[in-house]
Amino acid sequence: MYPHFDEFLESRLNIYGHSLKEPQKLAKAILKLSDHFIRGVHQEDYWKDSSHMAAYISYFAILNFERLQSVFKEARLQRFLINASVIGDWGSGLGSALWAMQTQCARVFINREPKIFTYDKSGEALKEQRHWLNFFKLNAKGIEVTQNSLSVLDHSVDTLVMSYVLNEYTQYPVIPEHVQRLILVEPSTNQAGRNLLKFRDTLIEKNWFAWAPCTHQEFCPLYNQSGKDWCHHRVNWQKPDWFYELENHLPMGNDTLTLSYILMSKEKPIVDLSGITRVIGDEQPERGKTRQAICRGMNREFLSWLDRNRLKPGLRRGDLIRIKDAIQKPKELRISFMTDFEVIKLDD
Repeated sequence: MYPHFDEFLESRLNIYGHSLKEPQKLAKAILKLSDHFIRGVHQEDYWKDSSHMAAYISYFAILNFERLQSVFKEARLQRFLINASVIGDWGSGLGSALWAMQTQCARVFINREPKIFTYDKSGEALKEQRHWLNFFKLNAKGIEVTQNSLSVLDHSVDTLVMSYVLNEYTQYPVIPEHVQRLILVEPSTNQAGRNLLKFRDTLIEKNWFAWAPCTHQEFCPLYNQSGKDWCHHRVNWQKPDWFYELENHLPMGNDTLTLSYILMSKEKPIVDLSGITRVIGDEQPERGKTRQAICRGMNREFLSWLDRNRLKPGLRRGDLIRIKDAIQKPKELRISFMTDFEVIKLDD
């Protein structure tokens, strides 16, 4: 966690009548807000309820912060923000995306401070957001919006962040011409994930470039060669002690976190990943072998290895790998002791 994060969180919770020292009471507020989301009434301004605010900042914002750190780490390694000067966070909420940007990408802006605009339909959220952005040493101009149209974006915005908001659109939003880069994050559900892949392909058709997690510029094989698959990432994270205490009173656990995301730009990727394979699935034991979903182009494929070879690649979702001398099977790339493959670590 960010230095002194727990202390700051506690100070904000106290304002809303809650405390990390009362996890059972806080857990009840979290379950109430979770039910609010599940019932599909999230269009209401739940930020005006003090218990909802406490629940959001102690649970939902924390999980989003951790998820988004993995996205902005990838953005840093890909040099995605190197030319970004004005950043817009659409549907910003409390600014979890910007917290993650600061923790992962501060060095990118070490000699220049980007101009930041945050947009949200809730004035209450923007008020609370100011406290958090000040804590993370970020300056931003908050703008309350009354419509879903991106046409109200400041014309200087060259980089647009949209985190967990695309699923609120009945049709894909029109990206303003002045926007050069997109960071899109959605829930790791089938519907949200596949909608994101479809939107990616739409942008590819309009001559945008995929930077991550894709290593290619072809149409997405998961979307085009399957009616049910979608691409999502898994994050391993270190829970703070107080979060463990909170989860003792909740029916849901968060040992790992999942999300779907894409980084898109009108500029070609700086880091050339052509020919590199991205691991996009967990290990799937089958009879006599193990498979793991991979992506490297327009074909839906799996990496596979036979049980009798006793291989243990130990690959995780998100890993980048270089493979040589594998055996091409129908929809599979079979590896053995004779295969030359390595996990690629991008220079930081």
